[in-house]
Amino acid sequence: MPQKGTTNNPAGRPVGSPNKVTKQVRESLQEALSGEIEKIGKLLESLEPKDRLEIIVKLLQYILPKLESETVNFERNWTTEMKIEGLNGKVI
Repeated sequence: MPQKGTTNNPAGRPVGSPNKVTKQVRESLQEALSGEIEKIGKLLESLEPKDRLEIIVKLLQYILPKLESETVNFERNWTTEMKIEGLNGKVI
């Protein structure tokens, strides 16, 4: 069984080296989108409010960290005692 971090292909990409195709794709996308980022504000202004909000909501995931949902269990360990006094001062 190979050790962690090794492969059965000795001529394969060394551990920790970047994938060349991924790097090329990222660079190409960055180049193509670099001019568009500056136009986002004007493009959003030109949209209808409903469409603008939809786009903003979709883009928020790239700005704000995603929050994990948590379940909170509240246990009721107390008792409430209620006393109601009648008009004549007697406790009902």
